[in-house]
Amino acid sequence: AFEVGPLARWTEWCALAANEGKPKPMLAFADPVAEGPHPGWPLRNLLMWVRAQPHAPTIVQVICWREVPRATGGTAEPPARSLVLAVRLLPGPESGVNATSLPTAVGWERNARGKLGARMVSLRAQLDPVALAESSVDLNLRLMRWRLLPELQTEKLAGLKCLLVGAGTLGCNVARALMGWGVRHITFVDGGAVSHSNPVRQSLFTFADCASSERRAKAVAAAQAVTAIFPGVTSVGHEVMVPMPGHPIAEAELEGVKAAVALLEQLVAEHDAVFLLMDTRESRWLPSLLCAAQDKLAITAALGFDSYVVMRHGKGPSSPSLDAPALHEPEGGAAPAAVGEGAAADGEAAAAAAAAAAASPSAAAPSPTAAGAAPPSGSCSAGASKEGEEGPLPWRITT
Repeated sequence: AFEVGPLARWTEWCALAANEGKPKPMLAFADPVAEGPHPGWPLRNLLMWVRAQPHAPTIVQVICWREVPRATGGTAEPPARSLVLAVRLLPGPESGVNATSLPTAVGWERNARGKLGARMVSLRAQLDPVALAESSVDLNLRLMRWRLLPELQTEKLAGLKCLLVGAGTLGCNVARALMGWGVRHITFVDGGAVSHSNPVRQSLFTFADCASSERRAKAVAAAQAVTAIFPGVTSVGHEVMVPMPGHPIAEAELEGVKAAVALLEQLVAEHDAVFLLMDTRESRWLPSLLCAAQDKLAITAALGFDSYVVMRHGKGPSSPSLDAPALHEPEGGAAPAAVGEGAAADGEAAAAAAAAAAASPSAAAPSPTAAGAAPPSGSCSAGASKEGEEGPLPWRITT
């Protein structure tokens, strides 16, 4: 019968064999070599250790254990491949190893800290699909900067936190455009649910989002779709109805409205840029007010029947860039960053203009105001509006 024990008992068993005539112990190790007549490299280190121990035998029986491969269907059981070797250890003077000195082990190199140990090589960048996607997106941005926009600061874009108020046609397209610019943190706010007419117009939703018997919140579905498209993005969805002026509030809804206002105020404070992508002027009022009060960069995008408007207002440079075209500044202190007309005006064009307005430092921004007038950080313009109206109806909000 064999007794199997840890390597710590090797010296004890060798002493019993030398002093009491017990059988000599056998040395066993897991051989990393799958086949062939020669054992693996780790056996050399193990034998050096054995030679340095007291009562080391002259001849050591070594079992090189190799796993037996599993038989596949219809094939015979493969033969065993383990080896049993008889290794003769040189005496002390010839081996250069004695019981009082540490052996000079082979197979290890000094690592970056100057210590003997295994060197680790990470293959995550070559094997992990998420890491491959992140490196591909970063490479695309570097090529874009090299060919078109040398002043593009991709590191700042990656760290930008964007809040998208509205997860409809504009919200879905703006989110995709922001991912293309390298933004890695996108938060959605919307109080609606995915309906059957949404997937054909809103690119982050599919039929499965509206076919389920359970109500599927737009903000949550959009956030999950963004992370499914690119796992390197951190995205969260909040199902919140934005309070609007002129809409009566029942007594039973008062606490819920207060909670919604508090959450919106917190989200605006936590993000660097806020995109107002709702359907009505009234729904833009409260987020515009919060952005002005907290001096946040706010970008309004709106669609009409055959036109769109994108306006950047709030925090930004004190005057338009000399390279930027001169744009008329409407009442309220905000200059439109882009206006589109014609049949080509659609959600993708407006979304691209909105993303570019957030990424480009040369986009138009509020001009300095005269003494006594409201400062730029206290004035915001909420651009158009209900679908089909003729143009933006800016509001002036002074805090």
